[in-house]
Amino acid sequence: MKNYEITEFDSERGTAILKITEGKFSGTEFYFGKISFGEDTDPNNYKVTFDFTVTKSPDERSVQEIENSVECQTLIGDILIDILEEHTKSHESNHSTESNS
Repeated sequence: MKNYEITEFDSERGTAILKITEGKFSGTEFYFGKISFGEDTDPNNYKVTFDFTVTKSPDERSVQEIENSVECQTLIGDILIDILEEHTKSHESNHSTESNS
């Protein structure tokens, strides 16, 4: 699902700025704030809550309008999950390689 890219590292905020590269919100730039993990009612799932801030709107829509869009919130949540899954796979792969050495 690689519909985003990291555009820069914001040293002032200590976070990466991401840019949505496809779809209705293409060109929107944002960064994640607080990310929390908790248990879901289903023991096989975890609940992820997060804050994000839009730093650039690609068109006439205001930053507030984009941030308040449920569709955009869902998309950014999907991006977060993708990043976490990528990191987990990379970590597992590195750990497996180290174990086999």
